[in-house]
Amino acid sequence: FRHNISSQGSDYSARLDAAGLIPLGKTTTSEFGLLGSTESLLSGLTLNPWNLALSATGSSGGAAAAVASGMVPIAHASDGGGSIRIPASACGLFGLKPSRGRCASTGQQWVYDLLSEHCVTRSVRDSALLLSLTEVDNAALGPRVGYIQQPLTRPLRIAFYRQTLMGQEPSAQVMQALMHTVQLCESLGHALHEVAAPPVSGQAVSDGFFTIAGIGMTQLVAMMSPLLGRAPGPSELEPFTLELIDWFSSLPEGAVARAVSDLDAAGMQLRSFVSGYDAVLCPTMPILPPALGTLSPTLGRKLLLTRTEELAGYTPIHNIAGLPAMS
Repeated sequence: FRHNISSQGSDYSARLDAAGLIPLGKTTTSEFGLLGSTESLLSGLTLNPWNLALSATGSSGGAAAAVASGMVPIAHASDGGGSIRIPASACGLFGLKPSRGRCASTGQQWVYDLLSEHCVTRSVRDSALLLSLTEVDNAALGPRVGYIQQPLTRPLRIAFYRQTLMGQEPSAQVMQALMHTVQLCESLGHALHEVAAPPVSGQAVSDGFFTIAGIGMTQLVAMMSPLLGRAPGPSELEPFTLELIDWFSSLPEGAVARAVSDLDAAGMQLRSFVSGYDAVLCPTMPILPPALGTLSPTLGRKLLLTRTEELAGYTPIHNIAGLPAMS
């Protein structure tokens, strides 16, 4: 798709045009947003502006690198499992994943609705303004929020937890940052309550997420094959993408239905978990930004899944539950 330029926009891009924003180009992503580091074989390595040996992470790594390096003040990003929040964390930016259905659509459809459109920015102000320009009415969410320019003045009841859904403790540096944030919130008058991690199976979330990704890539292959006159191979798709497709083809009948059921259950568990609080606090990543090569698409699927489950141990559940989340 390197030369595939769409002849039309989407509801989302129409909002950006109406706001007077001028798009400068396409930022880099991992292939189809599958991996949490932007190291595609098509575009090359996307470097972290703060340390060129580190990943800008992903999948919206190019957007985060563009803003963090000062190229632009704001960049569109999308989040299906942490792809706004993780690069924002790795590159020292603000990244909000809006609620499911809060913003206009780009027209992208998955078997399971995981994707939210928004941006990475240097300030909360810019993110809030863009949200007001791209949000839509949604019966499930209520009326539009509008441009929020002031914080709430009442004290909040905030829960915080340490472990990822895979049961991993954060690194010492991440733990220090978490506790600093807890103390900051307390100093502002909020009530902080430490709790156990949400009662959600991280493995079920991972398996369900990549099953949904697998059927998406399989459908892509079905679309591409007639155009190529053959199934796409290493000249068109990265090794990880091809391995994911092969793995999906080996799953038993009913795997997608089971994945949807498991994700639905996980989403309900998280919504129940947060219902007693105004906000819930946890790290964005349990580790510091990884070195380039840690999530290269040339590594084997099993190793990449293990490393992805570590990097994204906190973030995908919010997409599954349809809840807003920010870094």
